Amino acid sequence: MKEEAMRTALCLSTDATQILVRHTEEASSTKRRPCKKGHYFVQIADRDAVFFEYVERETSAAVMELFRGYEGYIQADAKNVYDILFREPDEPPDPDIEPDGKVRKEAGCWAHARRPWWDLYLSSKRDPDSLAAQALERIRALYAIEEEIRGQRPEVRRAQRQARAGPLLEEMHTWL
Repeated sequence: MKEEAMRTALCLSTDATQILVRHTEEASSTKRRPCKKGHYFVQIADRDAVFFEYVERETSAAVMELFRGYEGYIQADAKNVYDILFREPDEPPDPDIEPDGKVRKEAGCWAHARRPWWDLYLSSKRDPDSLAAQALERIRALYAIEEEIRGQRPEVRRAQRQARAGPLLEEMHTWL
């Protein structure tokens, strides 16, 4: 399933969850040890396939190996371990991580972009005239468009996003 997704998916969405992993005990050992930490990555390929992969450490090197060879869009949170996937060809390579020469495009997550504005809004005592309130209102308008077009054919959603969300994003970019 992963091999097919890596070859054919337009977009892979991913997120990692930290888990506790029990040490395997030797039969003769009676000593108990605390659990170690590990990470499961869920990956969703074009909403058609879901697969999970385990890594001991959530690092840029581990992320690169999970997505090595994939070319397309990746939707992930803003955690810096994903930055390795979106390096420009002229950026100096990481000496510890071999690049794969593939071009991946970052599909950002509005929930993660919204969170700092929400925190700022709360710290402003929910001032409706604050900069944070204005940003949240703009993001809310984008969410409303997505709500209206949910379930429609991809070409319809794309056209609506370009016609309606595109101008809002341009305005937001200018506003910021």
